[in-house]
Amino acid sequence: MSKNAKVFNDWASQMTSRQNGQWIALDGKSLKNTVSDCHGKQQNFVMMVSAFSHQRAEILGLKVMENKNQSEINVVRELIELLDLSGVIFTLGRFTLSKKTISAIIESSNDYLVVVKKNQKTLYQQINSHTNSISPTLEFQQTETTLR
Repeated sequence: MSKNAKVFNDWASQMTSRQNGQWIALDGKSLKNTVSDCHGKQQNFVMMVSAFSHQRAEILGLKVMENKNQSEINVVRELIELLDLSGVIFTLGRFTLSKKTISAIIESSNDYLVVVKKNQKTLYQQINSHTNSISPTLEFQQTETTLR
């Protein structure tokens, strides 16, 4: 881990609120100005993978990686372990999704929500047919009120 990321993570562990039931997004973003060999077959760039609290709008932790040396999927698992949280819900995109990541989330006593798009045909169809064949156990209705 980079020295700056370690300093940030130490600071964030003391200054951010970590509560059960929080929704935490795990996602990586590449740093545009770090791309090398942009016209080559194997581009390299630096990425920051972060854990962001939806409710508190806080970054709880981050890891820095180079895509040539590491996989975003592995770094997400390292970040889950580093945060050492339980009772939270992690949200993941398709680039961070793997069976090992889901297992790490479950083993750390957390839950997860993943984004599945129609271009992931088999998985999308399996989820769609399963959810259409069961009745909801809980219904949520959002209402908005405006002040005048």
